[in-house]
Amino acid sequence: MEKKLIGLYVLAILLIPTGSALADINPSVTNDLYIPDSNHTQILSMKDGSIYYGRITRIDAEKIHFHTSSGDLKISHADTRKIVEVPTESVEYYKYDFENPNTTRLLFIPTGRMLERKTGHFANYYVFFPTVSYGFTEHFSMGAGVSLIPGIGVENQAITLMPKVGFIQKEKFAWAGGAMLATPPLWWGKGFPLAGLIYSTATFGSLDRSFTCGTAYGFYTEDGYFSILPLPMVILGGEARVGRNVSLVTENWIIPDGLTSLYSLYSGNGVRLFGKRISVDLGLIVPVSWALEGGWTPVAPYVDFVYNFKI
Repeated sequence: MEKKLIGLYVLAILLIPTGSALADINPSVTNDLYIPDSNHTQILSMKDGSIYYGRITRIDAEKIHFHTSSGDLKISHADTRKIVEVPTESVEYYKYDFENPNTTRLLFIPTGRMLERKTGHFANYYVFFPTVSYGFTEHFSMGAGVSLIPGIGVENQAITLMPKVGFIQKEKFAWAGGAMLATPPLWWGKGFPLAGLIYSTATFGSLDRSFTCGTAYGFYTEDGYFSILPLPMVILGGEARVGRNVSLVTENWIIPDGLTSLYSLYSGNGVRLFGKRISVDLGLIVPVSWALEGGWTPVAPYVDFVYNFKI
């Protein structure tokens, strides 16, 4: 009975933010600039994160003339990033004037999407866990961080490394894998110097409505030996943009109980508030399996801050 309830809970929580993604109309994406026919509208994404809706009416050597409902714009070729062409009647699905700035992760877990080349972000989790990530290519990024827990001394702070490789990066599908490595604080013992996750995640859908699934294996080193846990953690989550500056985010972890075949479900759900470069996540983490068993169920708050940059 418990397993059925867990399954229904996961299905319900995933369908709420991602069901509308099925209504998305597949756009035609290109880096080429061209004049469309009268039945299509172009969505022009700029390198500064701005988005314009309209049609190219003229192409010069250095600038394009772009007609919008607010008037005509002259835009340098060098400032454009990509064009999405959609049927005019479907423009309502692409109504925002800037892109979601935080699509490379849900809450803790990375999605299948990668940072663009020469872009990065500074993130801070729970105030005391800052990290920096940078996209060296379209298919490789590296993140690093250090804990800033007061009162425990510099020598006891945890250091993290987060390499990530993008295998497939498409408009509606992205697949990536990587590792989340940490050197535990010294009070864990010198014979246990490294622990973390090796993961693979796939993301389906648009930048505004997406579903992410994947698996992750826990590992650790002890006395010079590398050990990986025999059973994987299953990751299910999604994001739905419900307004110009608001998304709903869900991230669910189905975690094996030690070395047994039993699994526990933990769920993180929150709201993401963002602008062109900054986002803030506020949420709650609930051990769903505990709640299904009855009795007292602890709930943990979640908070982070992310700033995106380009170099």
